Amino acid sequence: MRRQLLKRTREAHKQGFSRGELLPSDLREALLDESARKWEVGLEEIVYTGSQESLSVNLSGVWYRFPKDEPQPVTGLQAKKLLKQTCFRRYSTYERLKNAFKRGQSVPVYIRRDSGLGDVLMLIPALRKMKETFPNIDIVLSTAEGFFPLLEDLPCISKLHDKEKFSTLEWDSFYSITNLNMAVERMTPHNRLMHRIDQFGMLLGVEVSDHSIEIPLRPEWEVDAEDFLRREGWNDEPLVVIQLKGAVESRTPTLEWWKPIVEILTGRGDKVVFVGHESEGWDGPGIIRADGIGLNLGVVAALLKRSLLIGPDSGMAHLSCSVGGRVIALMSTVPAQLRYSYCSNILAIQPLVKCYPCYSGGCAKKECFRAITANHLLEAIEYMESEGDIGCLIAQDTVPWRTLKIEAFPPQTPIS
Repeated sequence: MRRQLLKRTREAHKQGFSRGELLPSDLREALLDESARKWEVGLEEIVYTGSQESLSVNLSGVWYRFPKDEPQPVTGLQAKKLLKQTCFRRYSTYERLKNAFKRGQSVPVYIRRDSGLGDVLMLIPALRKMKETFPNIDIVLSTAEGFFPLLEDLPCISKLHDKEKFSTLEWDSFYSITNLNMAVERMTPHNRLMHRIDQFGMLLGVEVSDHSIEIPLRPEWEVDAEDFLRREGWNDEPLVVIQLKGAVESRTPTLEWWKPIVEILTGRGDKVVFVGHESEGWDGPGIIRADGIGLNLGVVAALLKRSLLIGPDSGMAHLSCSVGGRVIALMSTVPAQLRYSYCSNILAIQPLVKCYPCYSGGCAKKECFRAITANHLLEAIEYMESEGDIGCLIAQDTVPWRTLKIEAFPPQTPIS
């Protein structure tokens, strides 16, 4: 059943992007039935008792209140356990929340998204919409401590909390607790056709209208980025930042794939800067190593603003877009429209291999990356250099391809 649904959704997805049509109604109903079946299967796993709070559970992108006629209580301690297991939302009683809004009281809410820089950045428009809709809520965002510099100056976030420090929070002080870990990843195939920003909005109960993401750069970050480059021998050559590794290994080109591209770039006089959490690059003429040295992400953001970034679909690509940098995104399994259609100054390269789209997180074969050659990438770089501000473009075609077919992003498939 599930395999058939995935196959039909993939076919409808391809048609939807070319014709802009909705999914067939019978397929939408079948997907909803699949969600309901999952809910029944998982029902016994989510049974908690406690004091005064009610429990809602998100399963495959759909919210359920259990039981429907009598809210299931949950304590702060049990909430803490749930945060490590599944996506869920705990609400205070409606009357308590309504009275707090009436009195203009501060209403603290806890939202958790552990990892994935790109996902944390794409969560920002939904948080901003929540704050605009309910000005007196105080959003406490729990995430990786390394992301803090990028988020500290955003007005929609009242406080940042290190995801590793559970014991420092008073759980019962929050009016709602929302855990978004693996929430979008576990959505039904139907809801996967939404942009990631809209997925987060749906999970947080808001309709996002402003999808822009802008990370303010501090002056000291730009100074530190300049100092770092000068120390490494940069003399105002064109900068190309390369992220060698994606979020997961199966969505990452091999080092052998990257080497001829780096040779072409350094051979024409560019400075190539490797970035990444791990030390994955190599030394050589024209290469600056910023990978695995623990640079503050704010400094990395300042570096990206003045560079062209080339890399797989990842947090670095979203960060570059959010600070006004230029990006060539190498897409694999997920349609570029569902990640970058609200960005600017980006060219997404997406070979339409036989298995596209697969939504599986990648595979060992990496046929999508093998379809992109060094000449394709050089063509994309030269296009961006000649056009200036390119807006949002995609090179998407069936393989094998000789030259890139560059065009505007097709519209997203509407979801009802």
